[in-house]
Amino acid sequence: MKLGLVLFICIIWFETALAKPQLVVNYAPSDNAPYVFLGPRGAESGIIVELMDELARRADVDVSYQQVARKRLEYSLQNGKIHVVVTSNPKWLAEPDKVDWALPIFDEKNVIVIRRDSPNIIKVEDLIGLTLGTVLGYAYPEIDNELTNGLVVRSDSLEVMHNLTRLKAGRLDAVVTSDIQGAWLIKESGYQNDLVFASFLVSEQKITPAISKLSPVPLEQVNQILQSMLDDGFIAKLLQKYSD
Repeated sequence: MKLGLVLFICIIWFETALAKPQLVVNYAPSDNAPYVFLGPRGAESGIIVELMDELARRADVDVSYQQVARKRLEYSLQNGKIHVVVTSNPKWLAEPDKVDWALPIFDEKNVIVIRRDSPNIIKVEDLIGLTLGTVLGYAYPEIDNELTNGLVVRSDSLEVMHNLTRLKAGRLDAVVTSDIQGAWLIKESGYQNDLVFASFLVSEQKITPAISKLSPVPLEQVNQILQSMLDDGFIAKLLQKYSD
C-alpha cells in the first residue's frame, strides 16, 4: 500500500516537473475577426492566435487564450492573470510603466467607415453632428474632445461587425475601426458595395504587445522570438493571409 502511494506521488511529481510553463494570452470582446475567430471552446484561429501559437512553439511553452474585458485588462496584466495582450500600445493604458513592452510588430490605422452614398469625411470637423459607432470601453484620444463634448455622438457596441451592420442599415452615420479589421469584415460580410473607408485618418500606431512582468516567458526572450518572426517573414505572411 505504501509502495503504491510512493509510486503515485513520484508519477505526479514527474509529470509536474515535465509540464511546460503556460503563457496566457488575452483577447478582448472587441477582437473580432481577423484578429480572433471564435469556436465552441473560445479563440481558435486568427492573427492573435496564430501569432502566439507560433511564439509559444518557438519558446517551448504551452499557450492558452482568455477573454478579459478592457476595464480589467491592466489589473490582469499587473497581477499575472494574463501574460500577453497582443493588440496594444503604451498610449492605450493608464499605467503603461507597470507592464513590459515588446517590440512593435506591425502598423495599424484607425479609420472611419461610411456608407458609399454618404459625403466623404476629410477632416475631424466633418464628424461634428454625426453618430459614430465606437467600441465599448475603447478610447479614441485623437477625437476625444469631440466625443466628450457631444460634438460627435458616441454609440458603443461590443463588436465592430455589429457597428458595420448598423451603419449599413442607416442607424449610424459612420464607424471607427482599424484598417485591418474593417477591410476584412467589409469584404467577408459582402458589404463592399455599401461601405467604404472615408479619407480622414483618425490615428496610426504601432501594435506593441503588452507583457506582464510575471510572464513565464521574459521580455528579452519574447523580443528575440518576435524579431525572428519579423526576420523570417512569418508576421508579414500572417498579415497577408488576412488581407487577400
